[in-house]
Amino acid sequence: MLKLDGSVALGLMFLSTTALGREPATALPEPAADLDQQPRALHLRPLEPDLPEQEALPPKASQTAAEGLLSPFTSAAVISKSRAIAQSYVGYDGAVAETRARVAAEGRLTSFLALRVEFEHGPATGNENRLSLGARLGILTQPQSGIDFGAAVYYQPKDFRDEGNVVAGLLLAHHFGRLGLFGNTLLGSDPEGDDQSFELRLGGMYAAKDWLSVGFDARSRWNFSQDAKRARARSVDWEMQAAPTAILCWGSFSLMTLVGPSLVKMMPPVGDASTDSYTRAGLLAMLGAGGAF
Repeated sequence: MLKLDGSVALGLMFLSTTALGREPATALPEPAADLDQQPRALHLRPLEPDLPEQEALPPKASQTAAEGLLSPFTSAAVISKSRAIAQSYVGYDGAVAETRARVAAEGRLTSFLALRVEFEHGPATGNENRLSLGARLGILTQPQSGIDFGAAVYYQPKDFRDEGNVVAGLLLAHHFGRLGLFGNTLLGSDPEGDDQSFELRLGGMYAAKDWLSVGFDARSRWNFSQDAKRARARSVDWEMQAAPTAILCWGSFSLMTLVGPSLVKMMPPVGDASTDSYTRAGLLAMLGAGGAF
């Protein structure tokens, strides 16, 4: 019996060995040839906090012009991304046969607030040299609200009024691609409320090239007063200037020019019988320079 069991066990072992010999051997994957040929190396990648910050590009005058910040009369409704902007115009107004000049400088405090200083020389109600100190506030922007909307507040300490004048304005703008349209309304009054002025400004600017913007700028001003102090001063009852405008830009600097009609109605001082009121038309021509920094 033991011999039979041993024979059976040897037979099973023989059959198992034969079956294993018939199964195909599984080939091990060969290492890729290129891995053996190319040396291995470690590459260090800096984390985001370690990456150097990109330096901000200097502001371009062409962008500032397209935003309406270099126009002769209208003011932009947005706060410039530039730290500061400046513009100056000087020329001759044939309607009053006198020189006109305008200078403005603005410094950005935040993304929605900028301080502004303006100086203007020319015929006016009272002093021919007028200084305005104030600020512009950006309230809405076109990417978020579909329109640019802002406000402005100025104080004019130099005028024929001893108490000065406070001017508040609303600023609107909208861009259609390269074309920007701008509108301003400004209302001024002295603290007593008996000497007021209203001003409307309209303009458009088209960025024809990266170095050239062309457009149109206009303003009208009306003076309303029952102030007794006005009786001693020659005054502008109303005036209007409208002119095609061109702005040439090189980097941060620009040159501006405008030529167009001017209308002015002048009132003589009360009691001056030797001078009559008159309305005259003439040609206004001005050159300017400015920039964004």
